[in-house]
Amino acid sequence: MFESNILFICTGNICRSPMAEAIAKHIVIQKSARNKINVSSCGVTASHTGEAADRRTLHQLKENGIMVEPSPARHVNRKTDFLVFNTIVAMDKSHIYALQRLCGDQIREGQLHLFTDIIPDMKGQEIADPFYGTMNDFRNLYDLLYRGCDLWVDWLIIKHKESKAAQNKKREV
Repeated sequence: MFESNILFICTGNICRSPMAEAIAKHIVIQKSARNKINVSSCGVTASHTGEAADRRTLHQLKENGIMVEPSPARHVNRKTDFLVFNTIVAMDKSHIYALQRLCGDQIREGQLHLFTDIIPDMKGQEIADPFYGTMNDFRNLYDLLYRGCDLWVDWLIIKHKESKAAQNKKREV
């Protein structure tokens, strides 16, 4: 069983969140945390359920050597996602609001975050949806998501180590 679970969320789960999922999975493998961190993604709408990630997302991943394929698009599951994932990361504030409306009674303290809250010089900013943009928008998205995913994975690793240390300390007492 995984010790940390992170779920990236965007609108339709075909551009931003699947790119973040694939990048984070790649980083988890690089940092030898594969058995500690589970990564997934979903959307706040069901408009693309079952579809593969946008071809431009897949192109950027391949172009940057990310060989991890993101999961097919899916809609947030009100019954399970807030139980399974201890860290839920939304790409923009509209996703935060949608999740609060949909699952407000299930959100635990410290569980729901805006993607950029981990990036010191970008805290509180939103990740723009590149769907109607150019290939350059997808390149910029990749760079930003890689920077943030690296920080999110490091944060989860540190959080895991702190949790293990606290558990060991309790056993000693």
